[in-house]
Amino acid sequence: MIKTTVGSIICEPLILNVWLERLQFFLVRSKTWLGVDRTRTEGRDRRRLRASTAKSNGGGTVSNAMKILSKLKTSTLLMSAIAFACLLNSAFAQHPAAAPINLVAGVGGPVSSSNQWDSYSALNLIAGAFIFPATQNVTTTVLYIGFTAGTEADIGNMVLYTTKRGNAKITAVTPVKLKGISNPIISLTNKKVCPIQPVTTANPCVIRLDPIKLTPSVLSDYYYVQYLANNSNNQTLGAANALFPITSLTGWYLSGDQTQLKVGDSIPSGNNGTHPYFLLYVMSN
Repeated sequence: MIKTTVGSIICEPLILNVWLERLQFFLVRSKTWLGVDRTRTEGRDRRRLRASTAKSNGGGTVSNAMKILSKLKTSTLLMSAIAFACLLNSAFAQHPAAAPINLVAGVGGPVSSSNQWDSYSALNLIAGAFIFPATQNVTTTVLYIGFTAGTEADIGNMVLYTTKRGNAKITAVTPVKLKGISNPIISLTNKKVCPIQPVTTANPCVIRLDPIKLTPSVLSDYYYVQYLANNSNNQTLGAANALFPITSLTGWYLSGDQTQLKVGDSIPSGNNGTHPYFLLYVMSN
């Protein structure tokens, strides 16, 4: 049985029905108490005459009616609010949030490692031809990246380029962020960030990036590009790669910052269909 609460009130279906019945009873009785029950056979002239008589008697009937109406309003509004809240809570209880789904075939199985990333950019292709049909109802895209070595990842910038399918010309540039920033510093030795220590190929640290308001289209290609700053931390940094070729994601790497391209520019060449770098999963949440 579904049971939700509103404050300290338990909203079981049986109790909810009782509240609704009471609400209906008060609404019907309010019309009777105020002398405006339309089921009676009194005509319009009689109602006008009764109202006129009440006024000539000092307005007592009208005054009493207003007092009753005021009390009814309070009771009716309270019961209406409780009934509505119960119905709303019951609806949420019956319809939990949808589980995240894969938008493409991500990296499956064990991972390998690619090290020394200072002043390099990792470029990863999310090809529209491999996007699953279920994405037509998706409103957000979430990228997951993985690390296999190092103590700290100093990311210089992250972007998502959009092109027409099979075309290198950029049509949109979308910032990719972690906790609201595009150049985060990720502590790989922090157990709150990477619960299993130390970070290795056997225990990769997987980071969920912020959701992007994007419904992937099979008519577009997407390129996730991540630039690693030129410092000593990134010299020992390890990128999680697919050990086996069982993913639709591909990638390559180039020296320098490849995240500064604009709409109208072209994606740099170099993709030879090998495994992605850092990018592990593309999901709806």
